[in-house]
Amino acid sequence: MGDISKNILSLVYFETRLWFRLEIYLLDKLCTGDVVITLITNRVLRHMADKKTSIAWYQLSDN
Repeated sequence: MGDISKNILSLVYFETRLWFRLEIYLLDKLCTGDVVITLITNRVLRHMADKKTSIAWYQLSDN
């Protein structure tokens, strides 16, 4: 689970800049495993929908 979380953190940082990086860092400290991945992807999907931008998070959450 740790590797997937790190990959998502890296992808989100690359796609969405510092604000999301900070928020996801905090979520990662508060949650573990599937919980943090779910929180990250839901937040990112909402953000990306607002910005009309796509992100391939689902590729990284797939074992």
